[in-house]
Amino acid sequence: MHHDKDFAVYRNGTKDIFLNTPNQAAWFERYLTDWTGPHGRLGWVRFRMKGSVFPGDTMTLSGVVASTEVDATGCGFVTVDVSLSVDGDVKTTCTARVALPRSADDNPWARRGDQWRPAPSAA
Repeated sequence: MHHDKDFAVYRNGTKDIFLNTPNQAAWFERYLTDWTGPHGRLGWVRFRMKGSVFPGDTMTLSGVVASTEVDATGCGFVTVDVSLSVDGDVKTTCTARVALPRSADDNPWARRGDQWRPAPSAA
């Protein structure tokens, strides 16, 4: 379905091959790290595919910061909701938690062990 057009079209009835899960994950990660710059550090990414993205489709990614938090170790995090759309139709939704520097001398990539806790704190 992802690599064999004849199988996808003639065996399964789709209009063409379509993007697979790792490819979409890479697009979301790239979108987020382009936004954060080199000191942004992905904590986790979760997404749900609702429709297929085919060759020739123009993808539009858009995101909004849903929340911010400073954890018990002093690390700053944002939760970002991202959507991947084709012609205004949302194909995949994503939520990501990303660590961002809180000051010029902060670098989330320097955090190790107990200092790196990307899971959200309990409410």
